[in-house]
Amino acid sequence: MDGGFRFDIEKLKGHVESADVISIHFPILRQTIVIDTRNNDTMPPSIDLVPMASSLEERFTAIQNMRPDFSKPESLTILPWPGTSSGLIHFGIITCILERFSYGPYIELMRSRIHEVLLQVRALEHLEVVEAINGNTYYSIWTRSS
Repeated sequence: MDGGFRFDIEKLKGHVESADVISIHFPILRQTIVIDTRNNDTMPPSIDLVPMASSLEERFTAIQNMRPDFSKPESLTILPWPGTSSGLIHFGIITCILERFSYGPYIELMRSRIHEVLLQVRALEHLEVVEAINGNTYYSIWTRSS
């Protein structure tokens, strides 16, 4: 478990192993890691951190705008991740994603990109904690009585 949420990790990994596009939402950060596994002779797979979409239709449109050389993905796994980026590593989701590329020419590129994206997510997580402590965007639901 990560953050008190229960999920079937093997089922999640199964979806990650088979989808053309994997969309991992971080609701608290309002950001999404989009992994597009499709590739061809001129376009490698991609891993990007993008703002969270408000609908499935908006996500498909964003994917097509990001990757216009490809048709609409045949399969999309949407994974709302309630925990942290460390949880993705701890539960093997990142390893599962990287295994998708381990037998092709893109493994080093994908390792580098996932590392960059995870660093971005960690920085956003840190900022979110600071915001919660400072109270700039969070408000307490009770106050201490004197």
